[in-house]
Amino acid sequence: MILFKNLFKISFNILLVSLAFSALISNYFSIFTEVVLATCLLLGLVSFVKIDLEFLKRNKLQILYLLFVLLLGLLSFSTLNNFIYGIKYEVLFLLIFIFFNSFDKGFDYTKSFNYFLNSSLVALSISFLIWTISNNSFLVNLGYRNDWSTFYSGQDQAFCQKLQGKDLCRFQGFLSSPNHYGLHLLFLSYLSKVKSAKIITVLMSLFTFSRSSVLAILSFYGLKFKKNQKKWQIAIALFIIFLVVIYSVKYANLSSNEHIVKFIENIPLVFDNFWIGHGLNFSGPASRATQILIPESHFLQVLLNTGIIGFTLFLLSYLDLIKRFWNRKKDNAYILLAILIPMLFLHPLEDSNLSIALFAYLALEDASLNRA
Repeated sequence: MILFKNLFKISFNILLVSLAFSALISNYFSIFTEVVLATCLLLGLVSFVKIDLEFLKRNKLQILYLLFVLLLGLLSFSTLNNFIYGIKYEVLFLLIFIFFNSFDKGFDYTKSFNYFLNSSLVALSISFLIWTISNNSFLVNLGYRNDWSTFYSGQDQAFCQKLQGKDLCRFQGFLSSPNHYGLHLLFLSYLSKVKSAKIITVLMSLFTFSRSSVLAILSFYGLKFKKNQKKWQIAIALFIIFLVVIYSVKYANLSSNEHIVKFIENIPLVFDNFWIGHGLNFSGPASRATQILIPESHFLQVLLNTGIIGFTLFLLSYLDLIKRFWNRKKDNAYILLAILIPMLFLHPLEDSNLSIALFAYLALEDASLNRA
């Protein structure tokens, strides 16, 4: 048992350290994250998982939603690959939370997340230097596709997502998109114990030009400091919101219109299969396996794929996580609330970095608080 525990710690640390470089690593080993995650799950299952009545009662809503999604996946089963894709992009975050929330005492997760934080700060420094000096074009030498489009299934990551109408790459670190990196920076800012690191990570988020991420960061800190906000903090927040509005109107109007059009166009599809939805691969990132239907909203994705029943269970399970932390560690509740903003406009939970790192951390925090 001690051997399995040590092997789990090693594999978990490797996973966390590699997440900040996930897109770069995928250029050379496309399923590296999946392989290491599967190893962690297997080793953790035999070394740290402890399922008891208290755990089942605590996670009853999450387990119910997960079982509903698994049932839908089986009912619409076509191939094993499509089933895995559907589960990954619909409930990976919840699978991670349930799994790590079952850990018994004896696992010091703080050391592992210090590795994650330090690795992420190193990746931030290197990638920002590359972005500053070469406008991200140097990434082509590191295996990135010599293209500035977004995502093509089965191909390497594009080295750049350009600012609309400008020959300027949005900052995306070594992750798959600027939007994902903006939320990664939110988590780094949250984890950082040093004030200067918190400030730097927040400032770096502006270079992603990810409006939803910037708004999520402002929401998180707005909630965190709501009782003792200073005038200069409010002024900076208002100025950043002003910049976001100007950017949306002047430089990202095509993107904004595209998001709005896709959202509105796909709403009627909800009523075609209102109660249980169209299946896990119908819309969102998982739809790339069979078709491409991106509704530009995680909420709408859940409605389309799992219907009003699945959407209700999703909301209840997510809000339950917020409720758990509200009276014990409000910062955890605030970050869950902040992520609801990008969920309105994007598919943030498709990013394995966020789904694995953030929800493993929150699960381990919750388990620790319940043992206290």
